[in-house]
Amino acid sequence: MPKKKEASVTDVQIVAVAQEKGITPFVSSFKVLMKEAKDFKIVDDVSNVRATAIIRDLELLGCQFKRFRESLYKPIKDFIKGMEAKITPYEKTIKDTVGDWQTGIRGAKSRYETERDNARRKEEERLQAEQQAKYAKEVAKADKKGAVPPPAPAPVVVVAPKEEGVSYSEKWVFEVVDFDLVPSDCKIIDDQIVNARINKGGVRTIPGLKIWCVKTPIIREEQV
Repeated sequence: MPKKKEASVTDVQIVAVAQEKGITPFVSSFKVLMKEAKDFKIVDDVSNVRATAIIRDLELLGCQFKRFRESLYKPIKDFIKGMEAKITPYEKTIKDTVGDWQTGIRGAKSRYETERDNARRKEEERLQAEQQAKYAKEVAKADKKGAVPPPAPAPVVVVAPKEEGVSYSEKWVFEVVDFDLVPSDCKIIDDQIVNARINKGGVRTIPGLKIWCVKTPIIREEQV
């Protein structure tokens, strides 16, 4: 005779069937006892003895159901505990691997994108300078002829590549490159003072400091 397959919490259908079959006797017994107890009259010693039996059976049934309920929960609790034991050791590894804007793969991504954006801005500045030089020649040419100068062109913009599902939060950071040039109120290099200047005050140039923008990716979870 084949061995009966035990219910597994990883199989929702099996769990549902096991629960349904297991709870049916309790439901039937409760209905029978509650129906008798609802309008039960104690009129003599015989009925008094029966009342005691009903009370005992109901309380016993309640205790049995409690144990049955706990038996249903235990496999689920054990399953969750087992999953946590498998996953938890990886949490620190995941955190260290991803890192912040300075370390791990997030740091590498941040550095690459900062360098890419700096190169994009330089290219944009170069193209805009060429555009302005060309426009200046056109204006000079129009002036020489006594004609109306052409309208100024819209500045050339080098568009940064987009990543699906990713947005960025920006925070300006700094690095001391010449301490002698740093203003006296920043000599201690108080992060709060410097960060307040560059992030709240919008300061982008402080003598003795190199200031640049670090972009941190914010990954949007896909809907499933």
